Amino acid sequence: MSSYIREALSGKVLAYLDGEYVRNLSGEVLVSIDGNYVREGVSGGRVLASLDGELIREGASGGSIIASISDNYIREGTSGGNVMFEVDRYLSNVEKCALAIAVVMI
Repeated sequence: MSSYIREALSGKVLAYLDGEYVRNLSGEVLVSIDGNYVREGVSGGRVLASLDGELIREGASGGSIIASISDNYIREGTSGGNVMFEVDRYLSNVEKCALAIAVVMI
């Protein structure tokens, strides 16, 4: 079963999770999960973001905050920001992070 990331207001599907990869709707791999890191492409690509608890940070570690995870929402900045995207609640935070990075940074 695939999990999707959707625009918050329209519900439009933007990308989906396929194991440790996030693919666009054409099936192309956008990012991959490597521990708490999200990498560009299939594997071994540059680190786009890292997960710091519920915060999504730019780069490998200590980077600026891109977004935060709140249940099944990806929000701007730290907690309480505007809802940008909706994801499935049962996913791990790193899976939610990967979905968000796939649509925000690629």
